[in-house]
Amino acid sequence: MRVTGRSGDLSVDITFRDGDGKSVAVQCKRYTPPARVGSVEVQQFLGMAKLHQNADSALYVTTSDHTRGALRLAAQHNDLTLINGLMLAKLLADISAAPGTTVLDPLGALRDGGLSAAQVAADGCAR
Repeated sequence: MRVTGRSGDLSVDITFRDGDGKSVAVQCKRYTPPARVGSVEVQQFLGMAKLHQNADSALYVTTSDHTRGALRLAAQHNDLTLINGLMLAKLLADISAAPGTTVLDPLGALRDGGLSAAQVAADGCAR
C-alpha cells in the first residue's frame, strides 16, 4: 500500500494491491453535507487512476455523498466503486464493532440514513 494524499497527488490518495494482486486506486474526500462529490471530480479521478496509475479498479470515498451525475457515471464503469459517508460509517462499524465498542456519528451520516450509532454497533456485534 502507498499513501500519497497531498497536493499534487494526481487525484489518487492511496494505491494498493487487492487479494487477487490487482491494483486499486483510492481517492478520499472529507466533505461536509450538503457538499457532494460531482461527476467532474469522479471523471478526473477515474482518468488519472486508469491512465497515470494503471489501476485495475478505482474506489472513491467521501464523508458526504455523490451527485446523481457521479452515480450515473459510476454505473457505467464496473471497475469504479463509490462509497458515501453512510456506507463508510457502516463499513467501519462492521470492522470495529464488538461488545463495549462505541460507534460515533459526528457528521450525522447514520442519522441522515435513518440509523443510530447504537443500532449499527448492535448489528456489528450480532455478526
